[in-house]
Amino acid sequence: MSYKTLVMDKDWLTARLVFLGACEQLVRACTLVRVSLVSVLRADVHLARRSNGRCRRFGQTTPVGNLIVVALVALLLPVRVEAADAVMTALELQQQGDNTVVVLRLSKPAQFRVVTLPDPYRVVVDLARVDFPATPATQALGVVKAFRYGQFVEGKLRIVLDTDGPARVVRTGAAQIKGGAEVRIVLSTTTEHAFGKIYRRRKRREAINRQDAEAWAAVAEPAVKPKDGKKVIVIDPGHGGVDPGALAAGRTLEKNIVLAFAHELRKTLMGSGRYVVHMTRTKDVFVPLKKRVEFARRHHADLFISIHADSVTDKQYATVSGTTVYTLSDEGSDLAAQEFAARENQSDVLAGVEVPDPSDALTSILIELAQRETNARSERFARTALGQIRKATRLSRGPHRSAGFAVLKAPDIPSVLIELGYLSNAFDAQQLKSPIWRAAVSRSLARSIARYFKQQDKVAPF
Repeated sequence: MSYKTLVMDKDWLTARLVFLGACEQLVRACTLVRVSLVSVLRADVHLARRSNGRCRRFGQTTPVGNLIVVALVALLLPVRVEAADAVMTALELQQQGDNTVVVLRLSKPAQFRVVTLPDPYRVVVDLARVDFPATPATQALGVVKAFRYGQFVEGKLRIVLDTDGPARVVRTGAAQIKGGAEVRIVLSTTTEHAFGKIYRRRKRREAINRQDAEAWAAVAEPAVKPKDGKKVIVIDPGHGGVDPGALAAGRTLEKNIVLAFAHELRKTLMGSGRYVVHMTRTKDVFVPLKKRVEFARRHHADLFISIHADSVTDKQYATVSGTTVYTLSDEGSDLAAQEFAARENQSDVLAGVEVPDPSDALTSILIELAQRETNARSERFARTALGQIRKATRLSRGPHRSAGFAVLKAPDIPSVLIELGYLSNAFDAQQLKSPIWRAAVSRSLARSIARYFKQQDKVAPF
């Protein structure tokens, strides 16, 4: 069917939406095109309005039409996916008068972006296609009281600098030096009022980009529920990238422990042939808490399992150990559960992500009503899981707990958070690193999942 025929058969705007939806996969694969098809769509909508809704043909020569032609030609070009182009060799902090200078040394020039965020005050630096294999040997200085770094998303290194108070970026610069390149970011303290003005101005600019993204999401095709009746399970390895999670002796990081376990669990479940299994992350990248929940809903998950480990710093609790299964509740089952949930819910803040304002009261009430039945199913799975896990490993005291975990708040998906053990406990830490232990606990969880779905089928379809 020709484009002209398609336009003549349907309303012009509907035809364009269909056309863009068909190009979605190509747009995702293309790393060379910098033309926003969503912006093109919005521009054409304005043209359609000005023409009082009259049908416009794709064949007409307009600036917007030319942009589409350019985009389509570029989409057909071969695409090359590149690994990191540069390596960061050093991160240094220097004090120059009242200013603190962040110096980043790279093996070659790279694109970078710097923003400041409130609540808590911090400076976020993103570098495109840069790797950072070594731990920087530098201490807090001046306005910077602490920092952390890691892969934020694929192809982006993020550095988060915690500041003593509101800070502003005085200037940034990059220059080639012998053996590579150098990025310098000059920071200074500022007042809350001045910080707020700069922050609000940036948020207004970002709102325009967000509208484009939302418009594109509206025409994107959601994941399709499996037609063969297989249950969909989403495994969520906690933390990742710039957010390392808990830390064990010998610098064993929680983000790596839980990712290894998640891969083992996925292999076990896929091997049964009963399920479709997705993971919120398959490598060391950061995923915001809200995106993890959205990922599960987009894939029509029948069960969501978030994998974590914990650590306690107080020496009097060094013997605390064992596996714990958490479900969602507004009030924590105990103080320890509340504190653990509070730490986990800080993941986005630690990674330099802005936490959105809470929803309005009406929306909260509707979500709460929808979540009651879901919470009951989550509780049933938690009890079933503990019955099987105890056969493979030891449990903590009071192994079924509840708290307000942000990652468990999908109103229509039974969700649990499994704390595999305590990295602060020598015995647990050794087990968590054992492939044999991971395989045994994964098999116990697979049995739990099979029993849970069998019980659900007997209760009633939801």
